[in-house]
Order: sequence, then structure tokens, then C-alpha cells
Amino acid sequence: MKRVTFPAPLREGDRIAIVSPASSIDNRLVDDAIPVIMSQGWTPVVMPSALGSHGSYSATRRERLNDLTEALCDPTIRAVMCSRGGYGAVHLIDSLPADAVKADPKWLIGFSDISALHSFMSSLGIASLHASMCKHLAEFGADDPDNITLFNILRGSLPTYSIEARHDGNKPGTATGQLFGGNLAVLGALIGTPYDMFAHDDAILFLEDIAEPIY
Repeated sequence: MKRVTFPAPLREGDRIAIVSPASSIDNRLVDDAIPVIMSQGWTPVVMPSALGSHGSYSATRRERLNDLTEALCDPTIRAVMCSRGGYGAVHLIDSLPADAVKADPKWLIGFSDISALHSFMSSLGIASLHASMCKHLAEFGADDPDNITLFNILRGSLPTYSIEARHDGNKPGTATGQLFGGNLAVLGALIGTPYDMFAHDDAILFLEDIAEPIY
């Protein structure tokens, strides 16, 4: 089983970068997510291109890459929250500074298209968080159970899960392994690359997707 590095817990006053490595976001969602982050005692930092628009993307590939690279390499940033998914994160993974990221691991947060970035972190043996982004923070606030779980993990308290078997196809039991997963379409497209999550041994796999064509 591959050794996994967990980023250090966040402390009071730590800075969380907000990046948009894929599609553009309604800026009001970022504006409304900021006070939720601040309510936890952390300092949100909106990266230069996070609120931009370039076609369907938040910015050019170079601008998105610069934002993400700066956030991952800045020693004063202790977590990186993606504002949303969409499409575009996969454009960046081959150009991210692997050695610098490994030298100072920090939490990467997001889901959907952000699964490409989780695959990058996984390839380095660094844990990352398939968790709430700006929209969920903005719309559901600090008291939402999913957001509370995210905040607890960032503080160093890892959750446990007990899932009821509510379908005949579910088989109750226990398993031990490392948890890998993310968006089915994104992870499927990375099969056979250095970022292939399906290549891990002793993995407990989770998948999410919605409204994807049957192919």
C-alpha cells in the first residue's frame, strides 16, 4: 500500500487560496463564500484570475496555471479551495511543479472536474479533499453538515463513515484500504496516464457523476 502524506492541519488565521482552474464562476458565489471561510477563523485569498472569464473558462490556460501554481507553492497558503468545477483542470496537471508541491503539501479542495487535480495529488502520494467548493459554502453556510465535515478535516479531525445497506445490491461488511475516487468521466479519461487512480492496489474506490451521456 502506497504511503499517503496528509497536509498539516490549519490553524487560526491561516490563509486559504480560492482558485478557478476550470470554468468561470458567478462572482457572487465567491463573495458569499468568503464570510463562511472567515467565520472559521481563516483568511480567504482570491487569486488574480479566479473571478475572470475567458470563453467558458475562468481565464487562459496560462493564467489558470499561474494562479494554481502560486497557491500551491506559496508557503503562507495552507489550503487551496477551487471555486467550482466545469471543465479545464486537466489542462494544467502536466505543468504543475510536482517537486515543490511534495515539499510543502497543502489541502486541495473540490470535486467534479477538480478530480483531475486530485489525480495529480494522488500521483504524488498526497491526500486531497473531494469536498465543498464556493457554491456549496455560499448556498448552505457554515452549519451545513458537509461543510462542517470539511472544516473538521482541515483542522485535523478525520471522519469515520457508517453506510446503511439500503439496496439489495449493497453488501454490508468491512474493508481496509486507501480511499481514491472522484468524477467518473474525468477519472476514466485519465486511465493509462501517470494520474490513473484505477491503477492503485488495495484501493477503496468511490465515483460520482451526474447527467453524463451513456458512453
